[in-house]
Amino acid sequence: MTQEYFSWGDSVNEDELSSVQRHPFAKAVQNHQYAKLLEFRRKGHLVGIIIEICPERPQKPVADIRHTERLCVAFSADLNKAPEVLALRNDFPQDLPHLNLTKRSEPRSLCLFAQDFRDLRSTLTPEILLERIFSWLTRAALDQAHLPGQRLEPFLLSEGRIIFDPKLFDQESTTEVLGIVGPIDKQDSFVCQIGKILRSDGKPPNPPCFLPVAIRAKPWHARTINYNPHSLEELNELLQTVGIDIVEALRGKTRKLKRHDDYHPVFMRYKWILLLRLPKKREPGGRIESVDDIAFLLLDEIGPLGQKLGVLQKFDGKWGEVLGNQQGASPLSDVPVHTLRAISTLTPSFARNLSAYKGSGDKEFAIVGVGALGSQIVMNLARQGIGRWHIIDEDVLLPHNCVRHALSAGYVAGSKANAVANEIRLLFDKEQVAVPVTRDIFHLSQEDDEYKEVFADVDHIYDFSASAAVSRHLALLEEDAPRTSAFLLSDGKFLAILSEGTKRQVRLDDSEAQLPLLALRNDLLEDMFRSDDGRFVRYAGACRDITTPLPQDIIATYSAIASSFLKMNLDTSVSSIDVWKYDHAQLQVGHIHSKPSPVHVLEKTSWQVRLTEDALSLMYEFRSNRLPNETGGVLLGTFDIPNKVIYVVLVLPSPPDSIEWPTVYRRGFKGLSRKIDALHQQTGGNLGYVGEWHSHPAGVPALPSSLDQRAHDWLVEEMGCTGHPGLMLIKSDDRIPYVLLR
Repeated sequence: MTQEYFSWGDSVNEDELSSVQRHPFAKAVQNHQYAKLLEFRRKGHLVGIIIEICPERPQKPVADIRHTERLCVAFSADLNKAPEVLALRNDFPQDLPHLNLTKRSEPRSLCLFAQDFRDLRSTLTPEILLERIFSWLTRAALDQAHLPGQRLEPFLLSEGRIIFDPKLFDQESTTEVLGIVGPIDKQDSFVCQIGKILRSDGKPPNPPCFLPVAIRAKPWHARTINYNPHSLEELNELLQTVGIDIVEALRGKTRKLKRHDDYHPVFMRYKWILLLRLPKKREPGGRIESVDDIAFLLLDEIGPLGQKLGVLQKFDGKWGEVLGNQQGASPLSDVPVHTLRAISTLTPSFARNLSAYKGSGDKEFAIVGVGALGSQIVMNLARQGIGRWHIIDEDVLLPHNCVRHALSAGYVAGSKANAVANEIRLLFDKEQVAVPVTRDIFHLSQEDDEYKEVFADVDHIYDFSASAAVSRHLALLEEDAPRTSAFLLSDGKFLAILSEGTKRQVRLDDSEAQLPLLALRNDLLEDMFRSDDGRFVRYAGACRDITTPLPQDIIATYSAIASSFLKMNLDTSVSSIDVWKYDHAQLQVGHIHSKPSPVHVLEKTSWQVRLTEDALSLMYEFRSNRLPNETGGVLLGTFDIPNKVIYVVLVLPSPPDSIEWPTVYRRGFKGLSRKIDALHQQTGGNLGYVGEWHSHPAGVPALPSSLDQRAHDWLVEEMGCTGHPGLMLIKSDDRIPYVLLR
């Protein structure tokens, strides 16, 4: 029997023949021992090179790939378009994977390129193209065209798209209505909104509207792409292959709509949109690897379609339900269907998937401060589907903020908290995912309902306010949730993140008090607390209407680091201090990680002394080195006057001119003021003199002597000049020093 082939295009005329004969692909074919050049054809702007090739195949191939296959390789005049490879044998198998979808009356088109051809073109030679064709046919003959790990074939292909809410698959009743933007005969159609079947005024939306029918199919063995159905009859035949009787489903939905409590005659002028969710498997008995969502718009109105389905009839201009199912007046082949790729709206779980985030997205965060840094950290995390947010900020967005804020100028003069919360809600179309609190954190009382709503079940408290007062205030809240503070230093040169960890081993205010020590111990951070007071930009006339000039790319860099850090450390138990410095010259970021020293809390009168373990260890070391003599020195740290707290983070040893005897100690002065002033300047004023310490000999208790009492009286008088309490610590054999404080 003579093999029949599809005819493609027309013969090339003699005037053009000599030029097409020089085509590089024709030369590659002529040089290949298993390929033969037959002729040249033309179809519009396409030049087709008709060839025969002999692919490598077994004696009994799994698929019907012949010893010799005739192909047309069609090249476009547009070099950015991929050549199309057509199998001209009219009985070439249609059920092979990796065939482009063509009309049944046209040659099969081989899918050779997974990448964008424009990217592939720079490395694709005619010889490589020819080898791809050979390889495709060989793998098809062995039923190995679909490589392991390769993306499964789609059930259908469509240029048009529709956006839908995946929650439609989780509800049974027809209570939603979809509005479509744009005519459906255009390339793209998008759902603009999903609303209730009745508006707030009790009336239904005016047509054109679509009512959704969400259907879950049985898992499909994804082998080949199907032809798009163009009628309800073709759609019904197609869906029966995945276990769905769409005709019966539509009959049931139509009856349910007619009996709906909120039924309105205008519903009969709506149309159905079918949403199909199809799980896909690589092998018939394999696991589900992916899911296709496909939409089918039925272009007949619900009333006339119900009549064709045999469930509705029009009486005196009104649609009524037919008892039982009657044969429709018209065949279902008359009901046009439009196929669209269904694209899910963004959900938090889908966002986590897209962001390759494997952690939980259910944690609740309380955020204080959504300025330049805070707003971008929050949006970085929210876009990844992480968390539910309580956003606390009483400030409004001003025009100059837009240079480096996550918000656009459309929010100017509005609340930052409201705007950031709105942006998060718009991402996921969910009100509960972000709640704004437009109040000053200091005015949010624990008795307020708003306070309880924010902090009752919060998992983490994040401070992005860049305020030491706010950080200390948050540290003192009674809630168990761990605190983390992120802020910029030295006019934006540094990013610092202080984290308590889930066990809250070191409180946020204690880490803040210890931060200056990093600048003293690491060369990378030596200028962390230096600031150019004259380097500012004025945006209005008041004294405080100034801001630091700082580019958005620095804020973006630091916000990316901060959001990544917070994401990675959601469940970290240990406390930490981390500082990053951006190197403008090298375009790289240096990082210092440190664990804060544990803190001993010493209560005295109404004041609290918070003494670090590191400072206590220094006292022990200095005392041990000077035994049997007494010794001493000064305490460095900082005061929190409103909360009556003294943070002691560093201990200086006895000056060289001090008197140190076994029973007497008198601290000297040589070089001490200069040393304290230098430390104060290096730390930007964050480390200063807070008191005195001295030791007692071995075996002598830490109780103050009369000389100690007189010395403390003098200290109280001196410190009282600046309104500070007088603190003296006495170190003996006991682990914890004795506290003199008033």
